[in-house]
Amino acid sequence: DQLAERFDKEATPNKASNSSFISIAHPEFQKYIKAFIIKSSDASISIKLNSTYRNRAAQQSLISKYEVKYANWVAGGKQGKKPIKPAQYSYHISGLAFDFNPTLANGTKVLSSMSKQVWLRSSVVQLGESVGLRWGGYFSNNYDPIHFDFGKKVSSARNKQIIAEAN
Repeated sequence: DQLAERFDKEATPNKASNSSFISIAHPEFQKYIKAFIIKSSDASISIKLNSTYRNRAAQQSLISKYEVKYANWVAGGKQGKKPIKPAQYSYHISGLAFDFNPTLANGTKVLSSMSKQVWLRSSVVQLGESVGLRWGGYFSNNYDPIHFDFGKKVSSARNKQIIAEAN
């Protein structure tokens, strides 16, 4: 709660754009996003949010774009990421997830294409986990390092229930 209050009072990089994403996240999740941004800022890491809540149409649009990109990648003879399965129960749909881009103190932008080791060395993962977030870089079927969600606090079953109640 104290870290979230600091976010509300202090100037942080990208505050205006981050605040617009935070405002559409699930109300109970907002303080965790704020705490992560403040802890990152204290470590001289700038966070730029890309997404929090997404409705089903927005979620499917992203999946479709990714599938086309993946098909072109494979057609070019490359191997790597697997297609994303339609996520009708994504934590984004319940507003309990966010995607972001971090910039380290030395100006390095940590990208989704970078290895798990690079992400872990950046301390971004540890900062998110320290406020109770689950990191997408540990997902077994879809490496998603720019993703944190509330999966440590809200089970998959409860997330499905939240989505059903919202529908």
